[in-house]
Amino acid sequence: MNKVFVFGIDGGSLAVIKELIKSGELPTFQKLIQNGTSGILHSTIPPHTAPGWVSAVTGVGPGNHGVYQFWDTQGQDYVGRFMGSRDWKSTPLWKVLNKAGLKTGVVNVPMTHPPCPMDGYIITWPLSNTLRYSYPESLLSEIAVQGGHYLPDISIMCHGEKEYVEKAVNITQKRVQTVKYLLKTYEWDFMMAVFPEVDRISHFYWHFWDENSVEYCPSASKEEKNAIVDMYRATDKALSEVLSILPEDTLLLVMSDHGFGAGEYNFNVQTFLMDKGFLFAKAWGYDTESTTDQGGSWFTYSKEGTEYEVDWTKTKAYMAAPGSYGVNINLKGRQRDGIVSREEFENVRTQVLEQLMTVRHPVSNEPIFREVVRSEDVYKGKFNKGAPDLILIPYDYGIMVNHNVVPGKWFSSPEQKGMHRQEGLIIAAGPGVKKNNLIHNAKLEDIFATVLNHFGLTVPDSSEGQVLQIYYGQTEADKSSDKIMKNSIKYSNIEESEGSCPEEKQSESSYSEDEQSEIEERLKSLGYL
Repeated sequence: MNKVFVFGIDGGSLAVIKELIKSGELPTFQKLIQNGTSGILHSTIPPHTAPGWVSAVTGVGPGNHGVYQFWDTQGQDYVGRFMGSRDWKSTPLWKVLNKAGLKTGVVNVPMTHPPCPMDGYIITWPLSNTLRYSYPESLLSEIAVQGGHYLPDISIMCHGEKEYVEKAVNITQKRVQTVKYLLKTYEWDFMMAVFPEVDRISHFYWHFWDENSVEYCPSASKEEKNAIVDMYRATDKALSEVLSILPEDTLLLVMSDHGFGAGEYNFNVQTFLMDKGFLFAKAWGYDTESTTDQGGSWFTYSKEGTEYEVDWTKTKAYMAAPGSYGVNINLKGRQRDGIVSREEFENVRTQVLEQLMTVRHPVSNEPIFREVVRSEDVYKGKFNKGAPDLILIPYDYGIMVNHNVVPGKWFSSPEQKGMHRQEGLIIAAGPGVKKNNLIHNAKLEDIFATVLNHFGLTVPDSSEGQVLQIYYGQTEADKSSDKIMKNSIKYSNIEESEGSCPEEKQSESSYSEDEQSEIEERLKSLGYL
């Protein structure tokens, strides 16, 4: 049975790759596209890391796996706890493959921390400073003894320093060495490794590279202008090194969770809600019983030397969490200080929705939102109650729905000069894969179904993805769950709701209280705060 290797690129853009191929920069990507099937892989709404990777490896959207952002977007105390592997409500691909007797390896997939036992190994994606991020626990020490030096993402974060590009290239190379060691040392049928540095570089260096960006900086240094190209070159080299040791009969899937484009504006939705009479603030410090945690919260701001915080006794609507593109209603009985009754809920939600649809672009005066939708209309599933009450869908994700309260300003310059787009990438190569072929209408959930189908396993009816048509001889009928080869296993043998860590109590948080404040600092470095 042929193996499968998934090479993940956080924030990888097919458009950027094709542009750099034209200038001869990416020989490995060029070869794979010419000798395989490629196309756009559509991301989640909104196109973000946390829901994106979980959707790809569970085959279902956020409404069924329960992860909408790094935060719980319906936190009772407004600033929701940070999400991790114990919060997944659907079973990841590697657990399904383990049930079928296949050995799996997972490296650096977002939202997989803390590590869960598996038939194989996992190195997680921790957002806290910890050494306990592998299973088996001895794996990191073993890698170090063998001359490897695996570093988690948090070991370097971008703070605007010019040396960051060099650091990002170096950590990519270290990750490659770890992956190569694991491939050579351990038995595996399926392995997945994610390289996140393209995302980091694209967020903070896009305006040095993209001359069409409204934030374009023509006076940038050579190092700044070349940062994105250098990072894609390093990723191309990493991909080449992995390919050099993969068995010839391996199916290779190169994928990203979302794409990238220029950041244009922040839309300060909290300010908008305040100006429209849905959100209120009070001076902070005079009320000794103030209930809001002030540390780094998106519910505080300064004006004329005075600190303010959201007044929950008057507020009806607020932003759910940074990056969520979501607005919540301050519902009585659900939020700690909720004031909107269940009888009033729908009326208030409709009022907020209608007001948001009136927002116009500050230059073109065109509407910025294609849709503002009720969460249940975009997130279908058993766990959609964890979604924000309203989802804002812009015409262009170059508009970031920002969490900060900026008094008097609905729009401001974006901190992130590059922003996520829904158009990610998928490249498939290997025995029997169609050559120089384009694939259309692919989405993240299809990865799960495609890998199961490759191994001859039944794709469950609950899957929201389909089998990608990457092989010669495939027909439309092959998309169904009826195509079963040898060694097939009924998915019903696995509880669909057992999640990523069935061995752990689902009620336990993925991160401790001490880690929560530390993670907030890490997410600032990622551009989320």
